[in-house]
Formats: sequence, structure tokens, C-alpha cells
Amino acid sequence: MRTSLNETKRVDDYLEGHMATPGRLLYEAHLVLDPPLAETTHWQKKVYELVRLYGRKKLREDLEAIHRKLFTAPEHQTFKESVISLFPDHRK
Repeated sequence: MRTSLNETKRVDDYLEGHMATPGRLLYEAHLVLDPPLAETTHWQKKVYELVRLYGRKKLREDLEAIHRKLFTAPEHQTFKESVISLFPDHRK
């Protein structure tokens, strides 16, 4: 199990750009010579991409919910008017 954690750390360091040039070049040589490492790196990169996309989607949903609440709830009418007054050319 320790080897697996060390490998995961190494892949993380590579994908996150935390390796100095000599270490990065050596890792890239290992990717060519070690197909299981290349596959592990590929899938770990895909997981990172999915996590980032999920985070963006979640943030977008949260911001949209806040926007809806602030601009539609009657108790926030004064706030809405204050914000709209900052952008007089964009009134609808």
C-alpha cells in the first residue's frame, strides 16, 4: 500500500506541476517506458478534470441561487434597486 501512496503522490506532483525540470523529464521518460504508470497518470488527470468541472458547475448553481434570492425576494427589493442603480445603461 505504501508504494501505491508514493506513486499517487508522484503522479499528483507531476500533474500539478510541482516537479522541477529534471524530475519532470525523468517522469515523462517513465511514462514512455511504463505503460501502467502512463495509464494511471491518464486516469488521474481525467479525475482531476471531472472534479474541477463539478466544482465549477456547483459554484455556478450556488451563484445562480444567490442571484435568484437577492433579485426576486421582496425583502431584498432595496438591495436590488441599489445594484441596478449602479448600472443605469443596463436597465430593463
